[in-house]
Amino acid sequence: MRQGFFACALLFVACGEPDEIDVKEGEQEDAFCDASCTRDLQCGRDGTLDACKGICKANVSGIENYRPEGVEIVAECILDLPCSKFYGNDSFIPCWERAEREIDPTASTRRFCRAWSTRWFECGASYSIETCESEWAINSASFLEKMSVCIESSCATIEACADNVRMAAAE
Repeated sequence: MRQGFFACALLFVACGEPDEIDVKEGEQEDAFCDASCTRDLQCGRDGTLDACKGICKANVSGIENYRPEGVEIVAECILDLPCSKFYGNDSFIPCWERAEREIDPTASTRRFCRAWSTRWFECGASYSIETCESEWAINSASFLEKMSVCIESSCATIEACADNVRMAAAE
């Protein structure tokens, strides 16, 4: 029942090392593309940082749905990937998983997870608040607010609702 999604990392597996990674709200796309483009060029791809970042920004989607500090962890991880792993399928997934492990849940994550886990329990599923908090802590408060509409869904439609919210957020 893993609820996190990695659409932005899976859509584009290439692309800039910032002088210092300190991601602020609204800078998630820049930080992600800067890190991935820097590493791409360090690993031998021809081209310029600006050209790569343009391609990255045209192909990455939904990254603003993640907390800046989570994207910061992902960007640092991308810069540390060995070139042999950088170009592999799903190469950024370990970076997103690392961010999920390292980021602490916020008050909005805790509120969301109390309601989300309770709803899943009411629907006959077992999804602990602790698991929810670790899997959803990387998501922004605004994304969790969008996802919260699904809590009112029927048990038969809650999963489809969540899928629809995730798909809309990735556009």
